[in-house]
Amino acid sequence: MFLTIGEKMKRVRLRSGLKQSAFERYGISQHYLSLIENNRRQPSAKMKQKLYVAFCELTQDQPQLSELLIDLLKDPQDEAREWIAKRLALTGQYDETLLQVAKTFDLTEVLFRGNWQLGEAAVSHRKYSCAIAHFEEALVYADEVGEPKSHLYRAIARCLKHDFNEAGAKVYYQLALTHLHLSEDKYALLLELAEVEASLQHWKKALSYVKESEKSSQLYIQVQGLLLKEQIWRHQGQASKGRKLLEAYLSEPLDEALLDHVFYQLALNEASEQRHSNALKRCLYLLNGETPVTDEIRTKTLLLMANMNEKMGEYRTGLNIIKGISYEDLKELGPRVLKDYYESYLQLLTQLHERKESDRLLLEVNRLVEKGELHEGILHHLLTYTMKTRLKSKKV
Repeated sequence: MFLTIGEKMKRVRLRSGLKQSAFERYGISQHYLSLIENNRRQPSAKMKQKLYVAFCELTQDQPQLSELLIDLLKDPQDEAREWIAKRLALTGQYDETLLQVAKTFDLTEVLFRGNWQLGEAAVSHRKYSCAIAHFEEALVYADEVGEPKSHLYRAIARCLKHDFNEAGAKVYYQLALTHLHLSEDKYALLLELAEVEASLQHWKKALSYVKESEKSSQLYIQVQGLLLKEQIWRHQGQASKGRKLLEAYLSEPLDEALLDHVFYQLALNEASEQRHSNALKRCLYLLNGETPVTDEIRTKTLLLMANMNEKMGEYRTGLNIIKGISYEDLKELGPRVLKDYYESYLQLLTQLHERKESDRLLLEVNRLVEKGELHEGILHHLLTYTMKTRLKSKKV
């Protein structure tokens, strides 16, 4: 695609019919010229000028070579940069070909931006391993181009969290905090780290990060911290304490979206203590309220209602609810919600002895895993559950 200075010289020399020895009269030995043409020696700027003059004089009777002679003075790195700029102007996005060219010509700015963009594109397609590889490659060039590393560390942490690797996510969140840039919100980062610690059941550490995040002046961060605190207390067997905290916050001047999150978490809280009637009332309030809820809250609420019906023995009702949940809406909520969805779906089918439907569901999950849309751990978990329940039913 792009020729080195040596390759360009060889091309012009051969087209003009010149021998290497012809350049000796200009103080350029045959041996030195051979080294340049074979890319074993990089000529200095002064030597490039000397070679250009020599070529011009030796080919003055061949005007058809003038463009090739001018090309001799061009820097291959500048040519590569110009080609990349034109390609980006046409497509608007980086690809592996662009990165390969950038790597060949050591264009660190392109390598940084390109890997970052490709990493974000991989995240949008839920290809987290691919995204991590690009983000880590971008980290190599971050210092050289003067860009902060914290954004990349945070991006890697989120990918690891989506990939059910909380321990790895914790390491990268801590690195992001260590390299925190002024443009980043420290408290939002602390809250994400608190969520990871909670997933690892490090309750005390998680609560300490939540407490630190409460210093934020942003209402959204404060409410998210409140919700996480309630979740931690619930897992510690203090659901009533968390419920009082949430109910007290209902009187605060919250926008509809934040208020819906609080109501949904109150429903979760009620359900955790088998207060299904109260939980269902809160769910119905969310779904039938005057103001439509977001797709996220609607999907999560329906999933919770299906779970509660399963717990209450209303399997058919629960199954009908779960069948009404759109896979496209579920995808937007990430792998954890998808895992809960398929787990609930399979449990309901198992309770109703719908073996054929269960097998069909497992095949669907397997297909999504093969396409890279679902984590293989979800399939493993569902298969393990299916085997255990079927072995148990045989024994009975």
